[in-house]
Amino acid sequence: MSCAKAGSWPTFAAFTGDKPYQHWGRGEKWYPKATLSLPKGYTYDLLNTEVLLGRVSATKGGLLLPDGMRYRMLVVDLEDETAEPEALDKIVKLAEAGATVVLGSRRPQRTPGMKSFPECDADLRRLAERLWGPLGAAPGVRPLGMGRVVTGLEAG
Repeated sequence: MSCAKAGSWPTFAAFTGDKPYQHWGRGEKWYPKATLSLPKGYTYDLLNTEVLLGRVSATKGGLLLPDGMRYRMLVVDLEDETAEPEALDKIVKLAEAGATVVLGSRRPQRTPGMKSFPECDADLRRLAERLWGPLGAAPGVRPLGMGRVVTGLEAG
């Protein structure tokens, strides 16, 4: 995968779920057991679920916040195997609208609560398959709508 080095835009917007805010940091990893790490010379901002759902939009190969902040891509590196279906749905929609989404190896399997259980877990797994592909799918870059999804990167 090639991406432009840090320049006029911060390079990444990273979504890891909401737990990492317990140990907010600015190092090479968004949290201690991250499956992806930040290459030298790149920058990132962490996004929580509220910002992802309510403020992020896709624009001409990147992501945009209402205040004008721009990112080249969205990195999704979940801290555990839980995620809100609404968050994954938004990530799918961002890719379909033209964003590049880089996925860590943790694929969500269940929702964090009991709202609409067990249908919510089935919805989440369906959305995960749209992003990560079917279980056992080969890693690589593939299109999703007008955007692309990158899977299978090693932590560096």
